[in-house]
Order: sequence, then structure tokens, then C-alpha cells
Amino acid sequence: MKKRYFSLVLFFALGLTFKLSAALHIVTQNGLTFSPQALNVEVGDVVRWVWTGGNHNTTSITVPSGANTWMSALNSGTPQFEYTVTVAGNYGYSCTFHAGSGMVGGFVASATQPSCSVDPEVVQVENTVTVTINGTGAENPLYGIDWGDGSFASNLPSDSHTYEESGDYNICVTYLDQDNAEGCLLVDCENTVTIETQGNECSVTLTVVTDENTVTVTAVGEGVDNGQYFLDWGDETSEMGAEASHTYAEDGEYEICVLYGDMSPSGCTATECEIVTIETSEPVECTLAITATTAGGLNVILTSSGSGAEQPTYSVDWGDGSALGTNPNGAHQYSTDGEYTICVTYSDLLNVENCLIEQCTTFVLTTEPSDCTVTLSLTNTGNTYTATAVGTGAAMPQYAINWGDESTPTIGNTGSHTYSESGEYEICAYYTDLTNVTGCTVFDCQTVDIAVGVFEQALLVSNISIVPNPVAENTVLTFSLAGSSSVIIDILDVLGKKVETSFYGEMGQGAKRVNVNTTHLETGVYFVRVLANQEQQCIRILK
Repeated sequence: MKKRYFSLVLFFALGLTFKLSAALHIVTQNGLTFSPQALNVEVGDVVRWVWTGGNHNTTSITVPSGANTWMSALNSGTPQFEYTVTVAGNYGYSCTFHAGSGMVGGFVASATQPSCSVDPEVVQVENTVTVTINGTGAENPLYGIDWGDGSFASNLPSDSHTYEESGDYNICVTYLDQDNAEGCLLVDCENTVTIETQGNECSVTLTVVTDENTVTVTAVGEGVDNGQYFLDWGDETSEMGAEASHTYAEDGEYEICVLYGDMSPSGCTATECEIVTIETSEPVECTLAITATTAGGLNVILTSSGSGAEQPTYSVDWGDGSALGTNPNGAHQYSTDGEYTICVTYSDLLNVENCLIEQCTTFVLTTEPSDCTVTLSLTNTGNTYTATAVGTGAAMPQYAINWGDESTPTIGNTGSHTYSESGEYEICAYYTDLTNVTGCTVFDCQTVDIAVGVFEQALLVSNISIVPNPVAENTVLTFSLAGSSSVIIDILDVLGKKVETSFYGEMGQGAKRVNVNTTHLETGVYFVRVLANQEQQCIRILK
């Protein structure tokens, strides 16, 4: 089959071109639909289904009597499937996975009757075969003889060919009317000859080098003076030459073949093929957004949101020479006024080469004294800590205590919390004037070391962040789920009372992005709480 393909291609390359009556019809899988869903085709046409995403198939439901049925996957491993129409009638098909969602289609095939006839005559003498095309009905006839051995085709109504290798060869005869190709195009491939010779004296070797989706080939042929090379890339493209490079547009398995030989009708030809697998990895799309909010005096609150990393890690440079941090959502107090640039680096520990991004933001701090102050006091019994905050300067004060372990913050100026895991935690007391949030929002933080028994717990909810913060009209909450669960997203005021529920429903495992509507909230401090089964995580927001 490959030899005949080469012969026909070279036959056309010699200047014998015409319009074939067979047509190619493309059906594209778009989501859960086939497009177009209905087609009018003719017998001999080819229908090609093309995959764009997901896991689907194309499976015949009804076909005319005598027609072949089909069932083929449409996925990343089988991105396309072709069906040649051989019988007129109505055809129906579907994706068996999504037929209930309306993923069905069909086509109507009509028969084409040629207005001409052909009766080829084949005469063999040893390894030489003479073919005479006896065609009638074409006013402006064009002839083609494919000898079936990879040699160049003939365009004469009668021609002879000497075979160089032993074997069974299928000879195809083409007869058409150049003035009426759609009404008169006949191909007769039912002529087989058996050849016994001493073999072919020419040969060709093919060297293939693959670099991602680009393949470079070098062909070296022997046995023919002024031999010519024809390269078939296996993706319906080809070119002449012994050395060439080709870039594939889609992943898949391709058979690259070279035809080497003499231009004469009875010349020596040789073919060699090699299969290559193209697998191109899509670049990881990592994104990062950061917001730095001044909180009175020399205090800054950092909010970061990264996405795209399978195993994310953060590094925070506060821009004042202090030690690098690893918490992308935290507070920092500067010692002097000035202009500072905070830079956050986000990367994937499993794929640093393709996922490494840095975002920076610059701001100016002044030493103008804030009208507000807050002092945090801590006492503990074992791994249970009691925090008390005392603030001054706020006309309408609000307190919140963040325990630093992603538990729900305590709303108020005092509270107790028991830690379940060993580690280092930063406890922060926040003090805000509801009548002047920008001018009076301060905090005081202390780091504590907790030592409890060996205990490991996999968090169901993690990597929670919200961008931008202070919130705006388009506010996006991101977090990760370790497994499928029922999820409730609530907005709480500083007293812990629920203002509204932004989301309620089931979510699967993985990274999540939820739009949170905050346009109707009054100016102040709030908390967004994510409840997943029996676990909850909160993040503080400013409006």
C-alpha cells in the first residue's frame, strides 16, 4: 500500500494533476457536539472526525446494508479517525459516552454514476508487463498506470514496465475526462501480476533525528545514477530531497518513508520507512498576583495568590534586608520610613524549569505616628494559648486574633486556642477603627513554638488566598481540596456573624477558583470562611 501511494504521488509530481471526485469532509468534536452534525456526501468520499479535547469516540448507529460499521476512540491517543463511504444511504453515529447529552450526528451518501467506462488489458512476458487502457466516454481523456512497485506511474494509454524484484504486484489503472472529472473518473485496481526476478540492485538508508516535534531526516541511496528522493512525512505532507526537516503540528505516531530511484519507467527504486512518536509537553501556565496593603505606620499586610503549580512553594523578600519569608499571606513591620519593594517568588518544586515566576510591588512608608496602637499578651498551659489584645485610638474599635495555623480567627480582644500539631506559629492581634480603616489598622504579632506528640493530619482545605485584598468588584478566592467534599463559602463580619453565603455545593479534588461578590459590603474588616465537610479555613479581607 505504501508503494502505491508513492507511485501516485510521484505520478502527480510529474505534472499530471486533476481534480478527484472523492471529497474529504471534516467533522470536528467541539465539547459535547459534532460539528457539523449533518452532511451530504457521495460514495467514495471520506469523512474524518477530528478530536479537540476530552475523552470521546465515534460509533456507527445505523448504516445501509452492505456498508461497514465503525467504532473508534477520539482522544489524545487517537486524535482523528477516517471512514470511506462505499454504499449509498443514510448513516447515523454517536459518542457512546455522551449520546444522552446530544452528541450525535449523521450523513446521507448519494451514489455517483460515471459517464465513461474502462477495460484494461494486461499482458505479461517474464518480468515485463504491458498495460493497455481501453477507455471510452471521455472527450479529453487522461490516463494513469500505477505499477504497484513504488516506481513512477505512466500517463500513457499503453505502456510497458519491467519489474526489478520478485513478488505479487497490484496494478491500478486510472481513466478520467479532464473536462468532466466529477462525471468520469474510473480507477481499476483488480489487476495482479506475479513476478520472479533476481532482485533489485539499488538500496536506500534513512537516518531520522527527533528534537521535540521537529524531525530531521537524511537519506542515502545507492545503485542509481542521478537518483531522486521523495520524502513522505506521514502526516499528509511530502517533499523532494535527500535531506530535510519537518515540524509536526500535533502529537502522534507517524511513519516517515523515503522513495529513492530512477526516473525511467523501468528504473530501479527502493523504499525505507521509520516510525517516530511525537510528544510535545504543553508549558505549565503558572500565575501569581500579589497585593501589599499599608496598615498604619510602618506596617504592611501581604496577600499573594499563585496557581498552576502541582507542589507550590513561595519565597518572600520584604525589601528591607530582613530574612526571606515563606508565608505569602502575612504581615511585616518595617523599622524606618522609605520606599520598599516586596518581591514574591512562586514555583513548582516538581517542575521548577517550567513554573518559576516572580512578582514585585513598590510602595512608600512614612514614620507618621498612627493614632492607633495594639499590644498582644500571651499565656499558655501546654499547647493551649490564651491571647489578650489591648488597643488604643479607635473611635469604633474591632479586634481579631489570628492563631497562625489556618484555624478560624477569634473575633474579639481575647481568646484561647489549642494547637494539635508541633511547629512554629505566629499569633497576631489585629486592631481596626471601623470609622477610619485606612488610618487605623494595626497589628502586633508574636511567634510561639508548639511541641505536642507526633501527629500528622492531611488538611482537606489548603493554599487559601484571595485577590485583590483589599477586595474590589472582581474578587477571586482560590484554594485547594485534597478530596471531593461538600463546600460552603461564607462571608463573616469581625464579630463572627455570617453576612452571606457565596457558594454551596459539591466540589472535586484539586485547585479551585471562586468569584466572591463584595460590592455590597460596607467598609470594614471581614473574613471569608471555607467549610469542607467538618474542616474550615478563613482568610481576612479588607473593604
